[in-house]
Amino acid sequence: MKIFLGLACLLASVAAVEVEVSASSESLERIDSIPTDKCGASIGSNEDDRLHIFSLSHDSALWHKYQKDSTGKAWSSWIPLGGKQKFSSGASIVRNADGRLEVFVRGADKTIYHIAQKKANGDESWTSWTCFGGQFASAPVAILNSQGYIEVYARGRDNALYYKGQTANTSSVVWSNWHSLGAELTGPPSVVVDSESMVHIFARGNDRALWHKRQIATEKSGIGWAKWENLGGVLASSPRVPASRNGVNLLEVFGRAADKGLWHRSQVATHNGGVAWGNWAPLGGILSSGPSASFNVDGTLTVISRATDKALYLKTQAETFNGTAYGEWRKLGGAFSTGPTVVQKSSGLVEVFARGIDRAIWYSAQSEVDGLATFSAWKSLGGRTRRFAC
Repeated sequence: MKIFLGLACLLASVAAVEVEVSASSESLERIDSIPTDKCGASIGSNEDDRLHIFSLSHDSALWHKYQKDSTGKAWSSWIPLGGKQKFSSGASIVRNADGRLEVFVRGADKTIYHIAQKKANGDESWTSWTCFGGQFASAPVAILNSQGYIEVYARGRDNALYYKGQTANTSSVVWSNWHSLGAELTGPPSVVVDSESMVHIFARGNDRALWHKRQIATEKSGIGWAKWENLGGVLASSPRVPASRNGVNLLEVFGRAADKGLWHRSQVATHNGGVAWGNWAPLGGILSSGPSASFNVDGTLTVISRATDKALYLKTQAETFNGTAYGEWRKLGGAFSTGPTVVQKSSGLVEVFARGIDRAIWYSAQSEVDGLATFSAWKSLGGRTRRFAC
């Protein structure tokens, strides 16, 4: 069965996908030599708000662990997901419209694979792995669009961006072929849906700047794509560039710049000129990984990153008389070998996960005490994990 799946996936990669693999070995070596931030865990949230954590084991298999109850204090053991398939990236997890978690990951053969829960909240009942074909240089990124369909994005081996999406026919939901969105990227994309239900893509280009592509509405053809837009900046590596809607429903992006500090750029709105991008602004710090961003209970943002002392630090927005501003960096502690992954639960509180220097996954959870959100001491979830490009 494993041999058959591998052959089917190889045929799909060769015959059915539009990804160009004609890039020279010199070009691939140049791109692969660019520093890339490392992560240790990917997180999904069940419909009942219990978290699933996914990580690559030391032998490149994908394992998962889940919260057993709504308190989040009891966790299952680590469980291999879907047999002995080998992978070369972390997983991207999205909860689809019927409540099931769906997982997308790049295989050791550089194609994309997919697995899903058989039912919502089904912790240990999963489908078999399905091959999505293609040849890719980055991990996939999956989102649920405003129509309730899943879209998957990844950087091809020709360094262009590709996407594949669900569509509805008369009887079922089907997947499209891979389609190119062009560009020449040096890292995986970050994808977000804005308050008008349009998709925005952010990625680092070969000029080290941040590039942006967005969906637009046209009278003739409906929803289409605008041209790639250079948002400037000088990014230090091929990092995650988390994008989030801020307290006024405008987009805000974060990146680690060439000075190793955190910088951000936000959309700004005027009554006369519509929505545009403001200037890049420094948030300081001396960081060793790209940031992870999350909403707070009050709608402000918190950004968390790893510093050069291997500990995690956070910076939080606060409301002032002059508007929203970021406070000072605060230390979350710990000793980590990757950047953090942050997830927000339905309560509005967040949990932070990262790979420790002992190769186990560690986490810290917020709780509300006297109206203030505070983080717990770090707790180990065990495991013998490997790092993967964010």
